[in-house]
Amino acid sequence: MIRIDRRRIVASIVVSAAAVQIAFAAIAFVARGSTESELAAARDRHDDLVERIELAESERVATASAHSDRWQLADAPDVSATLRLVQELGDAAAVELTSLAATKSTTEGRQSFRITGTASPAAVCTFLRSVEQSDRLVVVESGRVLPGSETAVIFDLDLATYHALRSEGRR
Repeated sequence: MIRIDRRRIVASIVVSAAAVQIAFAAIAFVARGSTESELAAARDRHDDLVERIELAESERVATASAHSDRWQLADAPDVSATLRLVQELGDAAAVELTSLAATKSTTEGRQSFRITGTASPAAVCTFLRSVEQSDRLVVVESGRVLPGSETAVIFDLDLATYHALRSEGRR
């Protein structure tokens, strides 16, 4: 007959309980290290965002006026002047215009243009900004940018200018 010693049973239970405690302590230690590294990363992101917010708040942002007399409608469509203006703005922004042409417009008082070209992404942004800030009202109606070479993109823009309608009863 097998005799079970009470001391051995108690010792086995104590050793088993100690092993379980050690396992839980190891799990807690690993989880704590992981949590501390996540907390450090979150604090770094927080500090970076605080710096960005402070920088953004310190920079003045020009607000657009609700009404501007800057642009006036031309009396008639002036295709050659618009083409010349777009070419000058492209040259100033270091944009290579490969195609620049007036297109037929179906809307009275509007003259459409289609331009294509290549440039660096920064030059395209500079070009669009100069079109927007031009004294002549030129509207970018649609556009598409495609990858070109390693340093340049290909762009395709539809522009429009507007002129006053002159007919009896309308201006």
